[in-house]
Amino acid sequence: MRDVATIVLAVAINIAIVMPSPAPAQVSAQPTSKVIPEFDVAAVKPCKDDVPLDTRTGGAAISSPETLDIECNTLKGLIHMAYVAFGSGVRVTPDPVKIEGGPKWINSERYTIK
Repeated sequence: MRDVATIVLAVAINIAIVMPSPAPAQVSAQPTSKVIPEFDVAAVKPCKDDVPLDTRTGGAAISSPETLDIECNTLKGLIHMAYVAFGSGVRVTPDPVKIEGGPKWINSERYTIK
C-alpha cells in the first residue's frame, strides 16, 4: 500500500511541475469593425522582350492607391521593394538590409507585375 501512495505522490508532483499555471485573464479592447483590404487580380509574368530597354533594368514602377505596375524587375528587386524599401509602408533610405542568398536566377530573371 505504501508503494501505491508513493507512486501516486510522484505522479501528482510531476503533473504539478509539468502543467503550466493558468495565465491571468487578459482583456483587450476589440475593434467594433475591421477594415479588410480588398485585392483584385494581380498578374506576375516573365518580362517580355518587346518592353523598352529603359524599363528592362527594373526601374519602372507605377503605383497609386488602386494600382501597382512594376516592369521587368528581378525577384531580388521585388523582394527588396516589398520587404526592405517599403516594408513599413513608407520608403526607407538608406536601405538598412542587404538581401543575400537565393538561387542564381534571383538576380537575372525579370518579372512584370500588373
